[in-house]
Amino acid sequence: MLLHIFRCNGFTTLSRHDNLGAISAQSRRSFTTKSPLLAIKGVIFDMDGTLTPPGNIDFVALRNSINAIASTDSNYAEISSVEGRDVLETCQMLSPAGQKDAGKVLKELEDKCRINMKLTPGALSTLQYLKSQKVRASVVTRNVTPSLEHLEKILESHGITLDPMIARDTIHFGSIIKPKPHPEALNLIIKKWGFKSDEVIMVGDSLQDDIMAANLAKCKSCWIDTGIDNATGRGQEGKPDWVVERIGDVERVIDDYNKNN
Repeated sequence: MLLHIFRCNGFTTLSRHDNLGAISAQSRRSFTTKSPLLAIKGVIFDMDGTLTPPGNIDFVALRNSINAIASTDSNYAEISSVEGRDVLETCQMLSPAGQKDAGKVLKELEDKCRINMKLTPGALSTLQYLKSQKVRASVVTRNVTPSLEHLEKILESHGITLDPMIARDTIHFGSIIKPKPHPEALNLIIKKWGFKSDEVIMVGDSLQDDIMAANLAKCKSCWIDTGIDNATGRGQEGKPDWVVERIGDVERVIDDYNKNN
């Protein structure tokens, strides 16, 4: 399926060829070639579903298991009153006993996925491209440190280093860094790199976690539409600057953007 590049309000989006008919002639004329003057200097990747294949973790089964624990938890009334909560938010609201049970479920699933971990097709070439272009690369995941360390070993065997690497249990100055969609991890990386937010792009397959975190951190965002996460995100905060179908398309996004800035 062909992808076409459009510019709108200073940002570039990749749109599917078969959706072009839905864009009126008047709407097309409203696109502008005006762009910010900043090139992309750093890329922050999600791990599960982005650097590793989508579907490696069965999030539906995970959500159902955690919700089943929550349904019999002493804090259920409070938990059920919070709409739109994600799995980690549900776990945090459980009673100590419930958190222990949920922790076992998470550990079993993440241990299994770690054993079977592999890179998404196109991920290695994309990371090698960034290295050749001297573009910094990092990863932020809602998974745990052991999984991130396993990914690190796989990448190091190919001569690739991501720095920093942040998991949901990573500690910074005595406190656990808040997981996506909170922007704390992204802000810490941007600050460490010494870049402006507009010089960094977050790449991930989740509108609600990755893209929302990017927009809250005021950096650029690229959503990989794997066909699995079809959520709309949370309003404007869940809208990406770019939409692509595979991680390899990120090279084209960055190359095109940097050549025009």
